[in-house]
Amino acid sequence: EYNGAVAEIVLLERLNLAAFLARHYSLPLAVSGAPEEADAMSQTLARDYNVPPRWIEGHSRDTYENAQLTARVLFPSGIRKIVLVTSATHEWRAVQEFQGAGFEVIAAPAGVSGYSDSSFFQLIPSATALMRSQAAVYELLGEPVRRILAASGVRERFDRNVPRNNTPVR
Repeated sequence: EYNGAVAEIVLLERLNLAAFLARHYSLPLAVSGAPEEADAMSQTLARDYNVPPRWIEGHSRDTYENAQLTARVLFPSGIRKIVLVTSATHEWRAVQEFQGAGFEVIAAPAGVSGYSDSSFFQLIPSATALMRSQAAVYELLGEPVRRILAASGVRERFDRNVPRNNTPVR
């Protein structure tokens, strides 16, 4: 029905913020992700927001590779300072990875919850609360793993997608 790739709801929340910031501040956009994700992001931004990305990195499998491969795309253009849009729960870890890749990062978290229910109903479990808990636990576990991997250098030695010594990206 869209005649192309479509971003899922969580990704759409990020794209909405990215498109707003790009328009408001006249910033060019870069997208980074797995091939299908990068394709969905770029098509959604162009089709639904009329803000096509200038750079598309579509080879990364995780946040570390997002940062490393985006650096390979943006550094030749002299871009070292970025506004990093990702989910609010993921922002801390993503900022660490992009700073580790050499970027100066301005965080722009998407999906910040501003609603606070102060009634009795806040004590009743909900599907939304369960989803937020899952994201929080994922990031709580992800940060120590990121630190261990960064300190050990394991990712740099064994990651075939992150080019070394100016070898081309597959």
